[in-house]
Amino acid sequence: MESGAYGLRPFEEAALLQAEQARIAVKLDPNDANAHAMLALALHNCQEIEAASDHVETSLSISPSCATAHATKGYILNFSGHPAQARESFLLAIQHDPRGMKLPVSSNIGMTYYFERDYQKAADIFRRTLADNPTDPQALRWFAASLGQLGRIDEASRALSEARAKAPDAFERWTRQRPPWYRRGEDYEHMLDGLRKAGWHG
Repeated sequence: MESGAYGLRPFEEAALLQAEQARIAVKLDPNDANAHAMLALALHNCQEIEAASDHVETSLSISPSCATAHATKGYILNFSGHPAQARESFLLAIQHDPRGMKLPVSSNIGMTYYFERDYQKAADIFRRTLADNPTDPQALRWFAASLGQLGRIDEASRALSEARAKAPDAFERWTRQRPPWYRRGEDYEHMLDGLRKAGWHG
């Protein structure tokens, strides 16, 4: 959700640009499943959730194996209070594109367990994600939060330090400002609660 896909552009500006480009692609070929999926992802990041859901379903009706559509459906479900269903969509995304989707959605699978308060399972997944990608800003932050919720304070403190050292800009941004894809304020506060238990004073 928050990786370097947008480069140096501000997130909101980049999401709007991505949506504009995806709309052009859909207009050029209304039967392109991936174009609908990319438009759904951009619209999700622009908080146009109903439109995003519509394009996800259009994409999957054209191509039930579109990995990007399954992943985007997972994002929508996870931030709408349906983590178990989101996890099913993320796993389908990996199933249909193991090489392309494993890293992008693995930390999101961890988040589904965190939202279900299965912090041990979440921590295990974030640990594996970081073994494959040690600078993943999302996994770094949520790993620290998971350990904080587990009361493993020494480990949580180290993880928190790593999150702030390896991805300082992402950590600062997404702990000082609620990301646009969080539809439920309680989910964002749940993440911040874990970070505070890990030693963050925000």
